[in-house]
Amino acid sequence: MSADHPPDSRPNFGRPALENLEDAHDVLIAELRDGFADLDAVIHWHRRLAVRTLGCLDGGFYADLRTEGKVWAALITSGEREKFLTSADAISEESALETRLDYEATFVLPATEMAFRSLRKSAAEYFGEDRDETVTVAGEEFHAMRPALSHLEERQEAMLDDLLDGVDGGRSGLLDWLRDLNGATFGQIHPRFQSQAYKESDVLRRVLLDEYHDDAAAKRTRQRLAFAYLLPAFNAGVRTLVGKAGEDTGIDEQLGATMESLKA
Repeated sequence: MSADHPPDSRPNFGRPALENLEDAHDVLIAELRDGFADLDAVIHWHRRLAVRTLGCLDGGFYADLRTEGKVWAALITSGEREKFLTSADAISEESALETRLDYEATFVLPATEMAFRSLRKSAAEYFGEDRDETVTVAGEEFHAMRPALSHLEERQEAMLDDLLDGVDGGRSGLLDWLRDLNGATFGQIHPRFQSQAYKESDVLRRVLLDEYHDDAAAKRTRQRLAFAYLLPAFNAGVRTLVGKAGEDTGIDEQLGATMESLKA
């Protein structure tokens, strides 16, 4: 929102779910424009993006980010950016901000529009226990007025933290974490990931458990796994929970763009 039109100046629809969704989008955009401290923060922001856009972005969008070092560098505003650049001055602050704004326009803006349009169909409904209760948006804790969606996000946040930091509890703890992905993704995690993460190789298992001898390499692998597997599954879980599973979001055709346009 511009300074001339802050969020609290919007006309009231009388539809708290839509107002809540718009407020959530305001926060997302502000965070994106400011940039992030490190790659973990970038990953968590994309986790929140999946929830606040109701799963409207295609899962391939998240998976493709696993190799986009130049995009990571533009999203990160701290000294951590240099890890993903060929030289410290390879991207200016102005260019990084321009890339973040292009990212917003290319991917985030269409997703917020589709989420709004999707929720609009049911926005007259109140998703609390008392349908006669008068609801105000201020202080509303449930994203889009759906408690189950907020509860799902809490589980996703915890599961992602576990992955990025390394799963605790040894082999049995890893199996527990893999099983908990069922609920955190609303049953959308690929079963092959669950079996291969434990059985494919001792190296991968040690990376997931943060027992690998090269801490930096293990951390980067876990971050790439988050992009490749968890974020798409989280996104699919959100879409399923809000009742949009199997629907064509149309987002790819609407965007008509790829990551390449942001790296030029």
